[in-house]
Amino acid sequence: MDKESKDNGANDMGPIIDEVMEREQRNRQALSLLLGEQRKQEGHLLAIRAFMGTSLSYVTSVTLQWVADNVRFAGDLPIFKGRVDEISKKVPVDEDTAEEI
Repeated sequence: MDKESKDNGANDMGPIIDEVMEREQRNRQALSLLLGEQRKQEGHLLAIRAFMGTSLSYVTSVTLQWVADNVRFAGDLPIFKGRVDEISKKVPVDEDTAEEI
């Protein structure tokens, strides 16, 4: 194959490459719009579904303030009612607690 044939082959790919790049850009813009709308919904989180073997899990990211406002900690669980230290607001780590668990 001579140099001219190689150059023509590369030039023939130009429009295809441009089309693929434009399609990718449009896909990114569409995804950005869709995710932006979902992020605006009060009380909803965006998450990624993941598998490890046969176990399904979801991964998301939130602020520590969100966790403090929305996630129940061990001290809030019924099993620990009456065991939370009033001063430290923590569940004591002792034999009774370990036995209860």
